[in-house]
Amino acid sequence: MRPAAPATPETFVDVYARALEKHLFPTGVDAARIGSVARGVKSLWARFNTKRSALDREYMAESLDLEAYLASFCLPNVERVRAVLQRFATPEKIVAESPRTSPAQRPGVVRILDFGSGPLSASAGALAALDASGLLPAHVEIVAVELSSRCVEVGATLLRTALPTSTELIVKRASTLDAVPQDTYDFVLAANVFNEVPVASRGRFLARLAQLCAPGGRLLLLEPGQDTHSRALALLRDRFLESGTAAGFALVAPCLHRKACPLGPERDRKDWCWFRHNWRRPAFLVTLDAKSGLEHDELAYSFVLFQKHEKDASVKEILVSPAAARVVSDPIPMPSTPEGLQKLRGHLARNAATHLPPAKASSVLADTATKKMLLCTSEGRLEGLYSPKQAERKSRGSVVDLDKFQLRAKEREAHRIVRDDDDDPEVEVVAAPKLKMGFAKTKTKKTKSGAKRSPRGPS
Repeated sequence: MRPAAPATPETFVDVYARALEKHLFPTGVDAARIGSVARGVKSLWARFNTKRSALDREYMAESLDLEAYLASFCLPNVERVRAVLQRFATPEKIVAESPRTSPAQRPGVVRILDFGSGPLSASAGALAALDASGLLPAHVEIVAVELSSRCVEVGATLLRTALPTSTELIVKRASTLDAVPQDTYDFVLAANVFNEVPVASRGRFLARLAQLCAPGGRLLLLEPGQDTHSRALALLRDRFLESGTAAGFALVAPCLHRKACPLGPERDRKDWCWFRHNWRRPAFLVTLDAKSGLEHDELAYSFVLFQKHEKDASVKEILVSPAAARVVSDPIPMPSTPEGLQKLRGHLARNAATHLPPAKASSVLADTATKKMLLCTSEGRLEGLYSPKQAERKSRGSVVDLDKFQLRAKEREAHRIVRDDDDDPEVEVVAAPKLKMGFAKTKTKKTKSGAKRSPRGPS
């Protein structure tokens, strides 16, 4: 008889999720307890999204709000950060290549700065990425920028439970970014927090975070996937790249270029840059989602990931093939009417990025399997890719080789727009060329902020 296959080893996230469930449901996941927690989750979600003015700045200090956040929003944020670092970065380089320049740093130490940390969910995501790469260090040092000491204490307890006993964890809290010790960090994480920061202060805070990033370290800005947050992040990215501070950083992902974001709020397009992550929710979260009406099986997010250049090394940008492009949409069906197809043929004839005989183009468009994908190229330009082959339709976030595709067309040029403050209260990044975001040496102009923001990544 063949011996039974060995059980799959538990991951950091598995142990973390079990510890979180034990913290929330110490006597078991019963219906009464789920109902009570679900009511708190719905209340917190409403204040994140539709009743923003009712969200207190120190809501994490309230026991019911902290419980609701831990129950419904914590694990999804762990997964978002883990997914970004595993899919779009190589965590092993942080450990293998980062010079240790501070006397406080020792070999085998990973140092994390978690800005707007809450219960350290972003830090947990970074540690999960290291765990998946087999690179959990002997020592982990975290500085959490967070108003609530109780929130950080709970997060630290969860991390200690999930980490192996061979890993030493030190967690310190700073109530403000200015109070962070003057040192450098391998991960500088700002997960779902910049949407809480006043527009005029965002540039100053980001510049400070960049200063605290260690040579070779990663600077991750992650926000919810809704259009308001994605466009605000795109503008912050653009302003950072225009500043002198960004000269010391390579742009790792998702962008393959350093030009202005073609899906940012300065462009008159209705789409925006976001990504998704599908994962297997623990049973307690499945039950809680069903009761609260939220869905966390598919996690949407927007992000920008930078890497600081090595100290004393020549400044080298990440090399990107001119033919590379990032998929920034789901597959889009072709028009279903003759009039719609005729209009598309005219667009392709006027904007073709490659030469394709008319008969071949018509054949592709007539194929019912053909779908369009929106691409962001290494030149900072948007293109439409049309392909009938299932194998060629990559998922949102994938990088494709343009040279392999014949039927492509440049998208309509996305024009710059200038909004009145009152045009759209959901968009707080208005009159963008003159918007004051706090970066040094930038001609700025004050604007009004009226966005309904959802901090820390709601559903």
